[in-house]
Amino acid sequence: MEMTKRIIILWTAILLSAPWAMAQAGIHWQCNIYEFQYDMTLYFTLENDDAVVSDLADYEVAAFVGNECRGVGSIETVTPSGGGSVKYGYLRIRSNVTEGEEVRFNVYHIPSGNVYRIPQTVSFVADGKEGLPSSPYMLSFTKVLMGDANGDQKVNVNDVVTTVNHILERENDVFVLEAADVNGDNLINVTDVVGIVNIILGRTP
Repeated sequence: MEMTKRIIILWTAILLSAPWAMAQAGIHWQCNIYEFQYDMTLYFTLENDDAVVSDLADYEVAAFVGNECRGVGSIETVTPSGGGSVKYGYLRIRSNVTEGEEVRFNVYHIPSGNVYRIPQTVSFVADGKEGLPSSPYMLSFTKVLMGDANGDQKVNVNDVVTTVNHILERENDVFVLEAADVNGDNLINVTDVVGIVNIILGRTP
């Protein structure tokens, strides 16, 4: 525990001494597809606060196992025989095992630069498929800003301090556990502090 405290304090000191890290940069997730042997396909659409997202182009969806990005979605358009057009998300999820890994998802709102967690997960199955272009898998999320531990709708060094206070059992006026749990493991520890730092620096959370 003492070593954990030292690591947390070190990360906080780094941020406090780096004014250039105070602004949240845009995030662009990347996955090296050549590092993986297997893949599965997800056809998806998005729902925010029980409303279907009308413009998928405003969002980037990525798949993760732990903190490793396993695929980044794209937006595809199909034209039914009756005319018009339908948009859906297309995501190839990668792995080096044939089945069993739990895949989670994050969504990046491009206009605002905010990152949100999608609570649903899927189990990886090589050559598997979830959803169809005509009936995409619904990924639902609420606008709990990932990393915003103090609930002020910004992610900055104050959220690092708030999370450190929580870990050290010090009192905070506000602590948003769901936002501070950056890696989604239902624990608040130094890994989440590092995740918040990465969000601030524009790295993959």
